Amino acid sequence: MNIYYLTQQYGNFASGVGTYSTNLINAAAEQGHRVTVICPKEEKREFLGSGVRIIEVDRKKWDPSHGNWFTLSFQFLFVLKKAMKGERIDIIHFTDARECFFWKIIKKEANIPTIGTMHDYIFMEAEHNPFFYKKIYNDWLKRWLYYNFVSRVEMKSLNSLDCIIAVSDYIKKRLVVSYSIKAEKIEVIYNGISLNAKKDKMIGEKKNFILIIGNNLQGKGIITLFKAFVLIKNKYPNLKIKIIGRDINQKYLEKIAEEMGIIREVSFLGRQSNEYVLAEMKKAFAYIMPSEREGFGIVFLEAMSCGIPVVGGNVGGTKELIKDGKNGFLVKPRDFMDLASKISILYEDDELRDKIVKKGFETAQNYSIRKMIHKTMKIYLSFS
Repeated sequence: MNIYYLTQQYGNFASGVGTYSTNLINAAAEQGHRVTVICPKEEKREFLGSGVRIIEVDRKKWDPSHGNWFTLSFQFLFVLKKAMKGERIDIIHFTDARECFFWKIIKKEANIPTIGTMHDYIFMEAEHNPFFYKKIYNDWLKRWLYYNFVSRVEMKSLNSLDCIIAVSDYIKKRLVVSYSIKAEKIEVIYNGISLNAKKDKMIGEKKNFILIIGNNLQGKGIITLFKAFVLIKNKYPNLKIKIIGRDINQKYLEKIAEEMGIIREVSFLGRQSNEYVLAEMKKAFAYIMPSEREGFGIVFLEAMSCGIPVVGGNVGGTKELIKDGKNGFLVKPRDFMDLASKISILYEDDELRDKIVKKGFETAQNYSIRKMIHKTMKIYLSFS
């Protein structure tokens, strides 16, 4: 098949969308399909697939949408129109479904099956009350305006797709309830990871830092983690927090950590390579991300496969992945006292910690890239 992928991120694992897109695109090329990727220019791409053709567009710095997705969706449209004049395209896949916003303009004349993947539901559950966001974000008013705007945009644009891939059952339910999209139009395909670890290396001595990764750290529950850490830092004086990711509000978070008296125990490491992230995961005491909302959380799988226990928010797709007390722990968003208790249990109960690590590793083995690719290709073939 001649497949066109449209994506914000290709060739890096800086986010869940980047990991998904890169794995999917490279696998499609390896299977012999003709693959073209339309994406924004990047300074560096670490994981390019053999035979993948890349068409780059410029990011518009004035675009305030996250990842510049709004203007990118407009630029994607022009590249597609030009491509359709010169060749027959069998499948168009938006690896972040909301970027299909302008596709409906040429959908009828194009007559090409279009697929989009939904990785989150944060905009589907946009709160009309602005003070809800004040509990979580320092830039709460801007978030309220933006989230409610995107919610309306998504509702209109997603209906132009022929099929939507949801990365969890929860996202599928939200698409049906919030956007009135027909259930038969939605397929659930969980994200997959590379399974290279060996089980005999999974259990080891406890390390001295908690790891969290993300670009929207307040939404990932970083303040809750800070508050929990304050409660236990004297009990475990060697324990630290390492944060990987690029957050626009980092200065604010540094200020909060300083006010809480934990700035010396918190390291903001910025965006790092995939090799660096995996190396840190293998050394961490635990991966903790008590998110407010989480579509799936591929990073939990990666942590499980690296042999460390995970703690996530009792929300969305995370509940489908983590079974509380068995392969990890779940905590209610913003419940820092419960989070502090769970960290203490992991630190003090070696037997339970080892059981959770083993179960987590077993869980990760069920989510392979191969399985994800196979199910996605079945969807492509259903349109041929």
